[in-house]
Amino acid sequence: MRKIISSILIDVLVLSLAIFFNGGQVAKAADTQLNQTITAGTKSVQAPASVDFSAVNYSFSEQTSTTSLDNIQPKDETGSGAGWTLDITAENWTSGANTMYYASSTDGELTINQDSVSISKTVGQAIDPTYGPIEGSTDTFSTATTTITIMSADAGYGAGEYDADGYEFQQLIPGLTEAGDWNSTTTVSFQ
Repeated sequence: MRKIISSILIDVLVLSLAIFFNGGQVAKAADTQLNQTITAGTKSVQAPASVDFSAVNYSFSEQTSTTSLDNIQPKDETGSGAGWTLDITAENWTSGANTMYYASSTDGELTINQDSVSISKTVGQAIDPTYGPIEGSTDTFSTATTTITIMSADAGYGAGEYDADGYEFQQLIPGLTEAGDWNSTTTVSFQ
């Protein structure tokens, strides 16, 4: 027992001398600052190359043709947390020299019904039912509406890759529209 007490006293004496000869300070270890760079990625979107509307017969009366657009896949790898919108624009329909409009209540209009859209996460941040990513609202192209938002994520949400299905497109076709194969182009873009 005396050896233990002697050993403790010697240790305290050595430590006291080290502090005294070090100007009253205990020797300190050196600090090292660590740095890490995370390089921002990009935003991208994948969409089907083409979809076919339901075929209709020539008619004297206006009619509606429909299709479903699935597999819209936005990916936000920017790391900014800024949020985003996914918008769609359209062009007039053409068949040879003939034109059918996508944004005229009398000469054809295109509606995107988003009531049945389903969005799932492929990888990344979870989907928040309030802040996103969430689908847009059903809307119709017109002279005042040339862009329709089909998906969005508020700031702090939407960092990941997602897959959306169930966008229902409805094209109003005026009566007496010429028979033929009609084509239009839509563009889906990040904002």
